[in-house]
Amino acid sequence: IGTMTGYGFYAIVRCFFVHIRKEKNEKNEKISGRYTIALQLPLILFCCSLTFIFVSYAMQELGNLSDTCMSIEESDSAIYSVNEQDTSNGSIDESKDLTCPVYKVKKYNQEETKQIADTFFEIAGDTIDQESTIYYDDTIIYRGMNNTSLWIDYLGGTIVYNESSTQDDAIDNPVTDATEDTIKEMLQLYGIVIPDGAVFTNVMDGSYTFTVKEAVADNKMYDGSLTCQPDDQGKMKYIRGYIKCYDYYKDFVVISAKAAYQRVQEYDFRDYTEKDIPVISIEHECIEYRSDTKGYFQPVYTYIIRLDDELFELSIPAVG
Repeated sequence: IGTMTGYGFYAIVRCFFVHIRKEKNEKNEKISGRYTIALQLPLILFCCSLTFIFVSYAMQELGNLSDTCMSIEESDSAIYSVNEQDTSNGSIDESKDLTCPVYKVKKYNQEETKQIADTFFEIAGDTIDQESTIYYDDTIIYRGMNNTSLWIDYLGGTIVYNESSTQDDAIDNPVTDATEDTIKEMLQLYGIVIPDGAVFTNVMDGSYTFTVKEAVADNKMYDGSLTCQPDDQGKMKYIRGYIKCYDYYKDFVVISAKAAYQRVQEYDFRDYTEKDIPVISIEHECIEYRSDTKGYFQPVYTYIIRLDDELFELSIPAVG
């Protein structure tokens, strides 16, 4: 396509110069304008195809999800025992349509990220260096006069905050015995509210983690983890905040567990095994959520599959 398009451009330039100079080609004939236009058909068809693809994507309600298969460790399969909707053993009534809610994550603008940054830098006793602010398509980076830095993703508002230039700067007296309530109160100073149901972990090296998996409360779903390290002055040395809040969008009809299982049977596993007919056994099956290309949080059927003595996680989009 690139070669044909390039030759079409060449034909336009050649036709232009031939007509300007009133030259003729080897056959002593003027270059045909129709022939030059005909050479643009590959470019026209290519542009029409792209236009159709982008218009179709813009008109569809939800973003795209694809079937994904990845290798996992044996120990990782234990995470599916929490917050799951089991679809095996006929637990879902397929005599009627099955519906699941879809959620949408908030997209922040520059003004909203600036308000968040002002709070962080004020607590750190620093000021934003406007000339050092870096703008990307999906992330904005604020830097302070005293090496404070804050990365904010527009989609979901997830953050990476460092009170000093690097996370590796050691704290003289790390706080290793803080309680869950104490850490939550410190995070609230930065405008961060930990949702109910988050699992609190003291890593015992002065850092603390909150993990929440698809917790629903007040028509919102929370998913992700946050890690932070306080100092002995009641401030945070660093925060890695990857907990996203998804607002309820609406319910969608999803494919049946039987239809999803059929897609598993039809899945091409040749990239993951050397055998033509691999031995497949399903260890686990549940409904989980994944982010799509438009920021929606969609349900997927997740399978833990044992493929020739190796575990894989296979996700099948549920919204038909």
